[in-house]
Amino acid sequence: MIILDTSVLVAALIGSHQFHGPSVELFRRVKSGKSKGGLCIHSLAELYSALTNYPSDPRLPPAAADKMIRENLSGMQAIELSSADYKTAIQRVATLNLRGGAVYDSLILQAAIKKKADALYTWNRSNFDRLAGKEMKIMEP
Repeated sequence: MIILDTSVLVAALIGSHQFHGPSVELFRRVKSGKSKGGLCIHSLAELYSALTNYPSDPRLPPAAADKMIRENLSGMQAIELSSADYKTAIQRVATLNLRGGAVYDSLILQAAIKKKADALYTWNRSNFDRLAGKEMKIMEP
């Protein structure tokens, strides 16, 4: 199983995104069943936020973002996190003395670790490398 970070999902769903090509290729591999793919349940909310705030003219309406998520992510496994997983993710960033949004990446990493994923794919590799250490293989599409 591979885990797709929100950055890959956004790039796959937005045709004008600079990383659309490689992201949509990876996304299609998952959708076709060639690769088993998953995402952290938290990524659904993060994806909605990113899609509705993406700097395009016109902006994607909320209902369209919701529909896009439902239609495109239906085949992917959404990995739920327990309260213990949240505590582990928070402890990870605190131990590394990281602030703010790093905790959201830590949640996604925790989902990958929980599922014993083969790799976590992201366009924010440096953010995940500092969190993962040797616990998870971090890749770009």
